[in-house]
Amino acid sequence: MPNTHEKTISGFIKNNPVVLTVLLALLCVSAVYIWKEVQKNKQLAIIEKNALETLDQNNRELLTALSKPLIWSIRAEMLKGNLEQVNIYVKDMVKEKNFQLIQVIGADGNIALSTNKKLEGQKAATWYDSGMLNTDTIKIYSVKNNLLIMYAPIMGYDKKLGVLVIEYDPVSFSTIH
Repeated sequence: MPNTHEKTISGFIKNNPVVLTVLLALLCVSAVYIWKEVQKNKQLAIIEKNALETLDQNNRELLTALSKPLIWSIRAEMLKGNLEQVNIYVKDMVKEKNFQLIQVIGADGNIALSTNKKLEGQKAATWYDSGMLNTDTIKIYSVKNNLLIMYAPIMGYDKKLGVLVIEYDPVSFSTIH
C-alpha cells in the first residue's frame, strides 16, 4: 500500500502536467547554461595561458634582438677604452619603458658600469649567479614577478670583455586585459 507522500507527489504530477513540464524545462535550461559557463571558463583559461606564453616568448625575442646591436656598440667602445660612451648608452636605454637596471660586468667579475651607480665596483657574483656571468651565449631568465634578466657576453677579438646584464620588467597580461 503506497504511503500518503507518494500519493501526493503522483497526484500532483497527474493534476499539473504543465507545471511539471515547465519545471523540467527550467531544470534543463539551467543545466545547459551551467555546463556552457564551465566550458567557456575552461576555454578562456586556455586562451589566457596561450596568450601569456606568446607574450613571454615575444618579450624574450625582442629583448634578444634589441641587445645584439647594443652589445656590438658596447664592444666597439670597450675596445677603444671609451667607457664614458658605454655609460651614455646604458643611461639612455634604462630611460625606456620597462627597463629596470642595465649593467656591464667587466672580465674581472666586477660591475664596471651600472645604471645604479651604487653597484659600480662591486663583485657581480654578489648579485648574480656566477654561472650566468660565464655564459658564451645570450640567456634570459624569468625571476620573481615576471622580471626578465638577460645575460649577454661582450666578446672581443680573442677574449671575453665582459657581460651585459639587463633587468627588464615586461608589461603583464593583467594590465592589458
